[in-house]
Amino acid sequence: MQVCYGGTHHVQSYTCNRVATNYDGDYGQYLPGAPVDAFVSQWVHTALAPSALTLSLEATAYREQEQRDLDRLWQQRVERATDEVARAARHYRLIAPECRLVALQLAKEWEDTLAAQRPLQEEYERFVQAQPPPLSAAEREAIAQLAHTIAALWHAATTTMAERKAMVRQIIQRVLVDGEGTSERLQVIIAWVGGPGLRWVSSRIP
Repeated sequence: MQVCYGGTHHVQSYTCNRVATNYDGDYGQYLPGAPVDAFVSQWVHTALAPSALTLSLEATAYREQEQRDLDRLWQQRVERATDEVARAARHYRLIAPECRLVALQLAKEWEDTLAAQRPLQEEYERFVQAQPPPLSAAEREAIAQLAHTIAALWHAATTTMAERKAMVRQIIQRVLVDGEGTSERLQVIIAWVGGPGLRWVSSRIP
């Protein structure tokens, strides 16, 4: 759906115009933009409120601690595998040359430990690369300061609608709207960036 403006007051609406644009057909679904925009704006303010951002920072710190704990477990697994390789290598080097059968067995054990250690090391490296970098102290301070300025910035007369939408895109991935049958009720789902969706059923929207 695309944003359309009509009437003497340039009322905003969301209209499905793909058939009309591409095939010279009729316009599809339509819904008024103001109620949906007001709802989304309300939840944007809620999400960016100081209390919400504080909880978000606390959740981020908890997640970072979990990542550190997982990383420590991975390091212990890799260290154990590396120790097994080193132990097998020492046993092989210490065997007397004349003990060929024992040497062959120790050589096989060495190869087996190496074969087990290599994929474990590679898997750990993939785990490390997949982890997001932790927030720096400066970034945490910037987020905390943002909570006290975002409302003023949003309502400032100099802030354009395009700038407000750019702000929304930083925290909202998409907004899904679905009509409830033939009623005048809409179901709106906000999909947050990096988080679960928030489901909300509106009151009557004319």
